[in-house]
Order: sequence, then structure tokens, then C-alpha cells
Amino acid sequence: MAIIYQDGQAGKVCSKCKTWRPVERFRPRTLSLDGYNSMCRECDNENSRRWRANNKERVAELNREYYEANREERKAYHRQYHREHQEYFREKLLEFRRENESYHRDYVREWSRRNPDKVKAQDNARRAAKRSGGRFTAEEWAALKQRYDYHCLRCGQREPVIKLSADHVIPLSKGGMNTIDNIQPLCKPCNTAKHTDDTDYRPLWEASRGDGEE
Repeated sequence: MAIIYQDGQAGKVCSKCKTWRPVERFRPRTLSLDGYNSMCRECDNENSRRWRANNKERVAELNREYYEANREERKAYHRQYHREHQEYFREKLLEFRRENESYHRDYVREWSRRNPDKVKAQDNARRAAKRSGGRFTAEEWAALKQRYDYHCLRCGQREPVIKLSADHVIPLSKGGMNTIDNIQPLCKPCNTAKHTDDTDYRPLWEASRGDGEE
């Protein structure tokens, strides 16, 4: 469609709705002779909505591909958007919880069941904050277990035969810090048996493995 002027303003007649509109209402198109799309934005948007409604699976696939290709950029955008609209999200969250009273409780229970190490780290952080301060992360705890090849440093048994727990070498009750350098992996029975002793099994373990030799 050629450019048509009305009252000195450049415009085009949409190829679909046959309505004259200013050129600003047409998307630029390099391959077009006049440099604009043949359909106006309104008709173009309507076509797009109709196509998306009839091709939901393809739209979902394209969205996933785009998100994977731009993951960090999209994450940064969503974080920034959330910061700029905190009150809105707070209100929506409260509204959702009012309408779904059991959802949050059930979600937290299921998350806790699937992430016992993170729950333990959170519990330790809360306890330490009340006593001596400091904290260690679930990632640090996972790395510590890997360092000792998932063994209990007291009895020598190994996961998954036993379940390791984070033992404070110097107990919090005695002023120990809740940091990873004060943590050793013990199975639950050994942790319980140690009670409030400040026995450090790490040097013994390392010596038995030859880690302490020069």
C-alpha cells in the first residue's frame, strides 16, 4: 500500500480493515516498498492474538526456548520489576493466602521434606542468632560432606547407610559459632551421643586418611 496524505499527515490504508491510519500505526518493515507493514498495528495484534489462541503448545515451546536463551537477562528483569512493585506483589500474596489457606502450609511442609539440609541450616542460623551469631549455608554443608566423602567422622559409617547431621564442634551453648569451620558431619546417633562435648573428630579422621602428613 502506498503512502496517502490526509490533511498533510502521512498515512496508509490497512490491507485488512481498509481504514486509513497515520504511518505511526503501522510497524516498520524493511522489505516493504514504503517501509511499513501492510496491516495496521490493531489488525496485526488481533492476528497475533488469534494465532496464539490456536497454537498454545507452540507458544509455550517458543516461550521456553526464548527464556532458556535469555535466562540471566530475564531473571534480572523480573528481580528489578519485583523490586519496583513490591507493594503490589505483597497484596497479591496476601490475597492468595486468604483464598488458599492450606496451600502455604502444605507447600512449606513438602519443601521441608525435600530439603532437610536447608531446613537444618535455617534452624541452626536461628539458634545461632539468639546465641553467638554466624551462619553456614546449605551449599557449604554439602561441600563439607563431600570433603569427608559422606562419612560420619565418629563411627565411620557412610551415607546413605546413615544420615549425616551438622554437629557443632564447640556447641552453641558453649559459645561456638554457627559457621562452617565449626561444623563436622556426624550421624544422628553419634551427634546425640556427643551431646555438649567439644570433641573435634576432624583431625583424627584426616590423620587416619593420611591428610595430615607433609
